[in-house]
Amino acid sequence: MGDTLRIRPRALGSIGLFGGLGGAINAWWLSSRGFPVGTLYKENLLATAACGALLAITVIGLSRFFWDKCKFLQWVGFLIAGWVSGWISWIPIEMLYYFQAAAGFKALLALAWPFTSFFEGGINSVNRVRVLYPYLTFGFVGLVYYFFLIIGGKLVARKLAVHLLIGCASGCLGSLIFWMAFKWVNLPMLTDQTHIVVLGTVFTIIHGTIWGSLVGFGVWKSQQSPEASS
Repeated sequence: MGDTLRIRPRALGSIGLFGGLGGAINAWWLSSRGFPVGTLYKENLLATAACGALLAITVIGLSRFFWDKCKFLQWVGFLIAGWVSGWISWIPIEMLYYFQAAAGFKALLALAWPFTSFFEGGINSVNRVRVLYPYLTFGFVGLVYYFFLIIGGKLVARKLAVHLLIGCASGCLGSLIFWMAFKWVNLPMLTDQTHIVVLGTVFTIIHGTIWGSLVGFGVWKSQQSPEASS
C-alpha cells in the first residue's frame, strides 16, 4: 500500500471504547423499546458493551495487521477477520448465559463456543461443530468492514465521511445477518422468532448506524495524527 498507516496500537483502545459505547447504546435502546430479548440486555449492558468493543478492536486490529501484506494474504485475512471477530466478540454474551445458569467453571467453555454452545442444548452437551456460527453472530460485520478497509484500501482514508459511511454500511449489513440468524439457526432461547426477524430487520439500520458511526469516527480520528505508526 502506498499510503501511510497511522493507527497506533494504543489507538485500538480508543476505537474499542467507541465500539463498546455503541454496543451498550444498542442494548439499552432494545430494552427501552420492550423488545423480547430486551430484559436480557438491560441487565447486562457490560456484556454487550464488551461485545461491541471486542468486535471493533478485533476487526480493526486484524485490518492493521494485514494492511501491508500481499494481496493473497489480504484475502486470507478477509475470511480470518470475519470468523475471529465473530468468535471473540460473542464470548461475553455466551459467557453471560453460563453465569446466569450458575455453571461455575464451565463458563470457560464460552471461549470455545463455536464448538460447544450453551444455546445448542445446554451447558452439559457438546454439539456438532458449528464452524460457521461466528459469521452469523457479528462476524459478518467484521467481514464487510475488513473488505472496505483492506480490499477496498480505505483504512487510511482521511475523510470523516468515508469512515462513517464504511462503519455504518458494515454495521447495518452485519446486523441484518445477525437478526436473520435467529430464524436460520432456530435458537431455543427465542420463542417468537418471526417477531424477532421482522423487528430486527427494522432495527438493523438503527443498530448498524449507531455502532458503525462511533467506530468509524474512532478509526478516522486515528488517522489524524501527523506521525505515522510503525
